[in-house]
Amino acid sequence: MSGEFQAFSHMYLFAFSSQFTQLHEFLDRRQLELLQKSDKRRAEIDSLEKLQTYARNMRETFIQKIGGIPKRDCPLDARTVDVIDMGDYTIESVIYQARDKVYVPSSLYVPKGLTGPSAAVLFLSGHSDNARMAERYQEVCQTLASAGLVVFAIDTVGQGERKNFYDPETDTYAVTSAVPDHDCCGVPSLCTGRFIEGYFMNDQMSAVDYMLTRPEIDPARIGVTGCSGGGLQSLCMMICDDRIAAAAPATFTTTRRDILYTCQSQDSEQIWPGCAAYGFDHFEPFMIFAPKPAMILTVSADFFPIEGAYEVYDAMKKVYALYGKEENLCLYEDNACHGYSQPLAVQAAEFFCRVFGVEKRESLSLNALPDEQIQATRTGNVKGDFPDARTIPDETDLLAAELKQHRRLSEAKDWLWKKVMYERIPQAARPRIAEPRYEMRIGEYVGKTVMWWVQKNLMAHGVLIFCGQEEDIAARPVVIALWENG
Repeated sequence: MSGEFQAFSHMYLFAFSSQFTQLHEFLDRRQLELLQKSDKRRAEIDSLEKLQTYARNMRETFIQKIGGIPKRDCPLDARTVDVIDMGDYTIESVIYQARDKVYVPSSLYVPKGLTGPSAAVLFLSGHSDNARMAERYQEVCQTLASAGLVVFAIDTVGQGERKNFYDPETDTYAVTSAVPDHDCCGVPSLCTGRFIEGYFMNDQMSAVDYMLTRPEIDPARIGVTGCSGGGLQSLCMMICDDRIAAAAPATFTTTRRDILYTCQSQDSEQIWPGCAAYGFDHFEPFMIFAPKPAMILTVSADFFPIEGAYEVYDAMKKVYALYGKEENLCLYEDNACHGYSQPLAVQAAEFFCRVFGVEKRESLSLNALPDEQIQATRTGNVKGDFPDARTIPDETDLLAAELKQHRRLSEAKDWLWKKVMYERIPQAARPRIAEPRYEMRIGEYVGKTVMWWVQKNLMAHGVLIFCGQEEDIAARPVVIALWENG
């Protein structure tokens, strides 16, 4: 019977057709209001002193909002498990620990003939199933290495050899890699107060820790690049890690307003908590990073709107000009679809060689290797090689158990109430009860659709179900029922 009333509850809504889109429209309006406030705050920055204060506050707020960055609480315990000779360079298959029992498979590309510590680039892959081993990403790393740059490519959590939901006993995956994996990790993690991006940042900052142990790498000349999700991670490294000296984020930089207009979804690490409220957009990573050299890599047919990339570039030129370093910011557009195209890779190689003073080598040989040849684990997943390996769900469970010992129910209720009432605009409920012709009767039961305001511009609806005469229902006890899935 509940299913029949559930279907019936939609009948009366034609009178308020916006009921079907109002939540989306409500959130869009709120986002646009906050984005306009952010635009105004940025426009008021007209001196280097104001810029540096703003950038410092934004960096601190970003790190605080993601729940902080976990510290590396263990030795790197890095091990090279294989070395592949590629002619002009070698590829070392490396595994290091980012946190206790969190193992990160990676590939270190080392050009031959280095005479001392040289420039290096941390490569962060996008949402590919096999992460750094994807053919296109191998070719980007090979392009950078062929130019004479040391390259360290790591597997992103939830991808490649680090998929979280792997069962080594059955050799199966309960959740597919990349976006589904990130979301299944990210939502529970958020409930502990730690945004999944904090774990990404620890992986990447630990990667820089490892790079600093290598005699081939000059600590003062470390750059970062990545595509799509790796472009996002490059922006985050620009925010959080002072050791990054140059950056070339690819096919991600745009504006939050442009993303809003496309109505596209993003996965857990891409949704920065509270960023609209405190004014964080794609401008801020460059404002924090300035005046260090940065190149925005973009493509004409990206689903991350290229218009936003140019808006960021134009605005940030003025920021770099405050330092007298306008030439340190550049943009390259390729006529291509979303992805790290070969022209982008060539431009990135030229950019890093130029800003790091590396004489660019002209030899270029692209030869992507099979996953089995370049992977760092024997089984293809760290959980298969290391029985004690921890995943993000494992770490979330540990953190939740720790929090449970200290949290009180009254505090939890207070926290939830503040979240529910945050910036709520009161509005009289003014319930609308459907007229008799819209009633539904099933035996002795009567159903009436009811709608009411929960706050200004946001309405809820339900079904009032009663038995008998309507006149005496005010004196009866009330039960609030939620249908399956809310």
